[in-house]
Amino acid sequence: MLGKRSNMKTFGTISVVLAVWLLAGCATTDTAKTLTVFDNNKQINLVVGQSFVVQLASNPTTGYRWIYRQEGTAFLEPVGEPRYQVGPAPIGMVGSGGTEYFTFKTTNAGEQTLKLEYCRPFERDVAPVQTVTYDLVVGGKGQ
Repeated sequence: MLGKRSNMKTFGTISVVLAVWLLAGCATTDTAKTLTVFDNNKQINLVVGQSFVVQLASNPTTGYRWIYRQEGTAFLEPVGEPRYQVGPAPIGMVGSGGTEYFTFKTTNAGEQTLKLEYCRPFERDVAPVQTVTYDLVVGGKGQ
């Protein structure tokens, strides 16, 4: 009887230690950062090799979409194509808006401005309806 309690106690201790270790590992490996309109005109600190997502409200059925521009030396690499997800709308609601997502990965250390403009790409000499700007500061390599 005493042997079973001792084994149960050891098993319980090992389980707790393993759970803490797994949770700590998950917390430290998550380097993804999501930027929104609320981060507009803010300094964003990143490390070389870090990926991040820009998430902005959009409605391409109106002809508008977000276009990104890098100002200065390019040290961002787009990861895949921008994607669009329709927002929560009543079933059958045609033309409702959603969210546009851009994923980037930093390639070099330095400072750069990332600007996204909400415009109709086919219109020339027309100011964007909205602009968001992120001041990116990329430090040395991440862990």
